[in-house]
Amino acid sequence: MKKNLHSILFTLIAFAPNLYADSYDWSGISVGAKVGYASMDSRLENRVVGDQHYFNAYGDSIELKDTSALGGIFLGAQKQYKNYLFGVELDHTFGDLEETKQMTGPFATNNFKVRMKNINSIAGKLGYAFDDNLIYAKLGYASAKFSTQADEIPSFDHTGLSSNRQSGYLIGLGYDKSLKLLNKNIILGINYDHYEFNDKTQIGQDLSGYIPTYDVNVNPSLDSLMLKLSYKFN
Repeated sequence: MKKNLHSILFTLIAFAPNLYADSYDWSGISVGAKVGYASMDSRLENRVVGDQHYFNAYGDSIELKDTSALGGIFLGAQKQYKNYLFGVELDHTFGDLEETKQMTGPFATNNFKVRMKNINSIAGKLGYAFDDNLIYAKLGYASAKFSTQADEIPSFDHTGLSSNRQSGYLIGLGYDKSLKLLNKNIILGINYDHYEFNDKTQIGQDLSGYIPTYDVNVNPSLDSLMLKLSYKFN
């Protein structure tokens, strides 16, 4: 019996380095691309006191929604400690989320448009790894380019335009899998992010010159679901 125990112990010691070597290490720097789908909700609210042909009165608002495809690129750095992972990720997302809605004003029917062009973000990452699988959560800062447009039709043919960046935060969840049967440094993942952007008054010019400025408060949020493919440098 003692001889058998010695044999088992010797075998475990002999193979321990190999067993450790086969355990996947998530530490490193990653670069990659992503593609997926997003849904945007936004609210436009009038910020002009007095007569305004775009809205009926100060505080009048409309809700707009849109869904569209998105793409992006990202760069990340992370360190694994036992089963836990700590990291940071820089991200640039681009697309063309745009929604137009009509509202009847005091003089004519108005078309309102909100458009999201791109998002830049930086987020901290906390994950749990089990071999070549990783689940993680993200929290960070985001900034997006939004533009608005209002067209009064057909009475005076006024058009108001504005474009600004709006900041906010993101919170996300994801799952990554190393394709180690192909190449251990190639990683396939799926990621859900929710973006919440601060209210901001967009101030633009009425191109007709009839009204000096076009002022609306924009309150957008966005949800995205993306497939990610990346390469990790050890």
